[in-house]
Amino acid sequence: MHYGRVPPQQQGFHLQQKKIIDLASATYGAIQIDAVNTLVADMQPKLKPYQQLKTALIKYRRLARHFKQPLHFELEDSLHPGDSSSVVSQLQRYLDAVNTPIDQAIKPGVKTENIYTDEQS
Repeated sequence: MHYGRVPPQQQGFHLQQKKIIDLASATYGAIQIDAVNTLVADMQPKLKPYQQLKTALIKYRRLARHFKQPLHFELEDSLHPGDSSSVVSQLQRYLDAVNTPIDQAIKPGVKTENIYTDEQS
């Protein structure tokens, strides 16, 4: 609506005009003082959903590098506490990787138990 055909003021909305950014000058200035990374960081939206999307993209790309596609866990039968299955260790490795903070490396090949328990960690 802000840049649409209906003027927001006619509808009772008093929105501020967006600042026009001279990207060419800003980029040239950042190159001159070697601050391109800072410029890019300052230009990114500060909205929480955008930051969450960036974090999710980092996790997705990292998981794609560490696990073959498509990732599929299939059991022949239901598991009960004390049952053993190789799928349990594969699933545990995947869940550990999903929950690893983005600033830490995924530990490859960590051995976990093949026994299912009903304990929540």
